[in-house]
Amino acid sequence: MEWYAINTAVNNEMKASLNLVNQNFQIYFPKYKKVIRHARKLKTVIKPLFPGYLFVLLDIENQNWSKINSTYGVKNLITMGIKPAKVSKNIIHYLKQREDKEGITNIIPEVRFVKGQKVYVTDGPFSGKIGVFDGLSDDKRIKVLFDILGRNLAVTIPAMSITSN
Repeated sequence: MEWYAINTAVNNEMKASLNLVNQNFQIYFPKYKKVIRHARKLKTVIKPLFPGYLFVLLDIENQNWSKINSTYGVKNLITMGIKPAKVSKNIIHYLKQREDKEGITNIIPEVRFVKGQKVYVTDGPFSGKIGVFDGLSDDKRIKVLFDILGRNLAVTIPAMSITSN
């Protein structure tokens, strides 16, 4: 049994997964919580971690996998030539390890900084600059304060773009 990727029709991941489960396929549909700001209100919604894709566990030698492509909500099973392309078990295992009890993948970076700690930016327009860690923004990016012309300027930066100073 190996994991394979399925490309779904736009915004049809849930329909495709339900239809595949009804056909006795074991699927994996990773999701995450996204905070949306609208009219000064924050709302949390569940979104696909990989929009347009699902994973299916198959034994391609003993299972009839050709019916996957004709399943409602599915565009096609990702193939390399005529055989489905395998997805590493390690990737699926890693994603499942990051899930909570409800099956929601935790995509929030592990915060290894303390508020007020100096950080060094390694990438982007502020590369090479030193700033002060100021917590996480609403969209879970790192907030860094820079002293520019005697004023503190708050900038959000991806977690992978900073290190401790």
